Amino acid sequence: MKAVVTGASGYLGFHLVSELLAAGHTVYAVCNRSRGFLDELEQPCGLTVIESEIPKIEEKLNGVVPDVFYHLAWQGALGEQRVDASLQISNEILAIEAMKACSRMGCPKIIFTGTVYEKLAEEMLMSDGFSGSSFYCIAKKHANDMIRQLSKKLALNYIWVQFCHPVGRFMNQNQLFPYAVNAFRNNRPTEFGNCRNYFDIVSVRYLSKGLCILGEREVPKKTYYIGSGYARILREYLQIAADHFEALLPEVMEGEARGDFEGAPDTEERYKYEHLQAVFLNRDKMENGDELYKKMYQTAMETCDRHLKEKFARQEVINVAFMSYSAAQWPAEMLYRDMENDPRFNPYIIVSPLMNRDEESRISGYNQTLLWYYNNGYKVYGGVGDTYLSWEDLGGIPDLVVHLSSWYECIPDPQQYLTLPWKCANIYIPYGIEVGDNQDRTYAVKNVFNKDIMNMLWRLYTDSKMTLQSYQKYGLIQGVNVRYSGYLKMDELVKPRTFTKQEITGLWKCPGDISKFRKIIIAPHYTVGNEGEFISSTFRQNVWFWLYLAEKYRDSVSFLFKPHPNLRGSAVQQGLFSSYEEYDRYFAAWNELPNARAIDESKYIDYFLTSDAMILDSSSFIGEYLYVQKPVLYLTRPEQGFTDLGEAVVNTYYRAPGWDLMEIERFITDVVLEGKDPLKNEREKVFEEYLDYYRLNGKMSHEIIFDDIVSSMEA
Repeated sequence: MKAVVTGASGYLGFHLVSELLAAGHTVYAVCNRSRGFLDELEQPCGLTVIESEIPKIEEKLNGVVPDVFYHLAWQGALGEQRVDASLQISNEILAIEAMKACSRMGCPKIIFTGTVYEKLAEEMLMSDGFSGSSFYCIAKKHANDMIRQLSKKLALNYIWVQFCHPVGRFMNQNQLFPYAVNAFRNNRPTEFGNCRNYFDIVSVRYLSKGLCILGEREVPKKTYYIGSGYARILREYLQIAADHFEALLPEVMEGEARGDFEGAPDTEERYKYEHLQAVFLNRDKMENGDELYKKMYQTAMETCDRHLKEKFARQEVINVAFMSYSAAQWPAEMLYRDMENDPRFNPYIIVSPLMNRDEESRISGYNQTLLWYYNNGYKVYGGVGDTYLSWEDLGGIPDLVVHLSSWYECIPDPQQYLTLPWKCANIYIPYGIEVGDNQDRTYAVKNVFNKDIMNMLWRLYTDSKMTLQSYQKYGLIQGVNVRYSGYLKMDELVKPRTFTKQEITGLWKCPGDISKFRKIIIAPHYTVGNEGEFISSTFRQNVWFWLYLAEKYRDSVSFLFKPHPNLRGSAVQQGLFSSYEEYDRYFAAWNELPNARAIDESKYIDYFLTSDAMILDSSSFIGEYLYVQKPVLYLTRPEQGFTDLGEAVVNTYYRAPGWDLMEIERFITDVVLEGKDPLKNEREKVFEEYLDYYRLNGKMSHEIIFDDIVSSMEA
């Protein structure tokens, strides 16, 4: 069978193409601009990728007559684009164009994908209120009606397929069910409507199999539903998800009655960290829940302690997995090399995809990160195969896991620490300094100092004594696992380093002698919206002003645009850019300037060291940049807040509202170009008091951490 698939680079398109190829069919995959997920196909035998607009498909096929035409292309199925009326109408027009193209090519069958939400279209039209998904639902229903009539005129075998919420590899974690599951898992508040709409869940692989069968077989032309059998009310599904996280409690209570948490020797395989999490999340509903949790935590730590010491005593190699989803956030170069050079350790890196990014950004970021580790001589496992790989596929169950981010919810479930047994010890080495908070100072307590994972770690190595005190003050286990080591990533800055003019020219672009240019980093955060627990970005107010400044100062300033890696997805979702292509054009515009460069998934320490100043609203760099002792302009908005350490640091920076473009430019002219820097001494004082760990400890951070790990296993 010869099949044409539009929207082939998307989530469902990738899985359908994979299914068709596996069944031995020839596939012509149509994508408009980007190959997207198609690059993930390992053996694309029988696949032809066609970059074409839908009305011109037959020209690209050069006379090939397909047996079936799958039209999957439909923009704006998620997020705010659902309420874009113009976009949804253009989707209807595109569906009609696909029908006409199919007829012109002589293809006898065309299959469209709809949604169970079509059932709500009539109700939405009759309602006095406005629903956020109404344009999407109505457009799908209208397209179905129009195409059904057109199929009669064109004498085509027309099939419409309804489904809802396909789950599987590459799914967007901002979709409803993953969002709800992650919220329940982490005891975060959720925001839902009345949850009375139709809902169902189907494996994307089963959905693709069903679509394949409809293409292969002679079936009546009508509407088919692929799913559990019927769409149910969403509220029912959400209750099932919430109940899951209480399901482990009976197991825990049986273990408590048995005395498992009084030092029983067989806990290392019996219990996993998900058991700890079940109690952590439900402790307020349990009598003496806090005390039970602390007892379980103590037993878990004794279990991994015992495992490590016994294995170390037998002179067996300790397997250490470093978890990473971004090369830009890699803080552990020296610690990794310490272990690599010690025969007692076997360090390796597991690269996971970020599930909370849009599909294209997820694949691109994953591939860039994986390639960076390969190119820099690390032993590395990629977390993506035919499916998202589990611990057993990634070197086996490790003895130590080094977490570089606490946002474990953003990586695939099989790679999360919750599935590990208690014999495996978890370590956290932050990729950033803990300085950001919200306006009422509740965010950091809940999402940093008392987050579930922080209370399940064997060791947590922190940047400052002030941060250590915050863990002791706010954490359920009162920071018993926290050690003050200093900020590991900054070990690269402890010893003075000089750069040649050639090296600096390789980093920074300029149309003349680099020594005559000032070098400024622009670092916007991704929280461009107006809602959320943590809001920091001012990018909406100054997005185009940066390019104006780069052009204006092209003969005196070299700029580096270093956005937060999540900005691309957020800027599109929040309507700052109409599409990912538009954002990519903006990003590319930086690299087209003679005095500017844009980077995302790459290390930035060398840029810190060779820069002259930074302008930012991202809390990620507030503490880090203080290590180079250069001036900063921090862009403000009312929702921002800081931890105690963050307050101390940001008070040494120049500040201006993100909308105050004159003040932003004045910082460039007065502080950067003219060298007027009255806050220099304040920065030096705060750095020495809080962050100069090498002076305070007499050791670099990687030495402290390595020595602590070894001494704990030797004891």
